[in-house]
Amino acid sequence: MTEKDLWDEIPYMGYIALGRRGMEKIELTQCFIPGCENKNIEKLKPIKKEETEDEVKLVQTYSIHCEECNKTFKLSFETLKKVARKKKRSIDENNEDQNEILSMGLIYVFDDNGKKMHLGFF
Repeated sequence: MTEKDLWDEIPYMGYIALGRRGMEKIELTQCFIPGCENKNIEKLKPIKKEETEDEVKLVQTYSIHCEECNKTFKLSFETLKKVARKKKRSIDENNEDQNEILSMGLIYVFDDNGKKMHLGFF
């Protein structure tokens, strides 16, 4: 998989919970190593993708090297498949009950030491 292919798979934005004040957008095309302020996508190189899936969740982890600080961090996207069901049921054109299952996406960042930091949602 090429670098461009990996960037095409990585969501551009995530959301950080602000408690009772809602959520704030955050660009994911930046270095998340503490002390590095690189926001230039040209200096970020996705190296590889790891993926695991089971009945409950799908986890996609991307290793990204920052040329500014010369360190590698991981962006991990965890999709919880069965968080809830829609409150309102709908009937499709075949008169079949559509009780949709809702999913939720969490974003984690792992620094170069493997320390896990919850970032937000996607």
